[in-house]
Amino acid sequence: MTTRFTEREAFIARIVSRAWKDSDYRSRLLDDPKGVLAEELGTDIPAHVEVHVLEEHPDVRYLLLPHQRDHFQALTENELAAGRSVPVCPTVTSTAITSPCDCG
Repeated sequence: MTTRFTEREAFIARIVSRAWKDSDYRSRLLDDPKGVLAEELGTDIPAHVEVHVLEEHPDVRYLLLPHQRDHFQALTENELAAGRSVPVCPTVTSTAITSPCDCG
């Protein structure tokens, strides 16, 4: 079975992989995530955008709540449970990384 990543998933996987292999890169990513992502994307990230990188530990987990779009309010519980509200952003651009997803 072949796993196909979206461009965004592949981008994130590349950063995680490099952070696991290169402790200096990992430290920079944790200390200056905005600067590291700007380098990776080859563009500036707007001043008003905050970028946070959290490192998981064996006994700590994080749940990311995406920005809620107004049109998702009309979905039923069944539609939400079926994942109909989950947007997928297939591409990596400075906008896709630094802005809430507009794909859904």
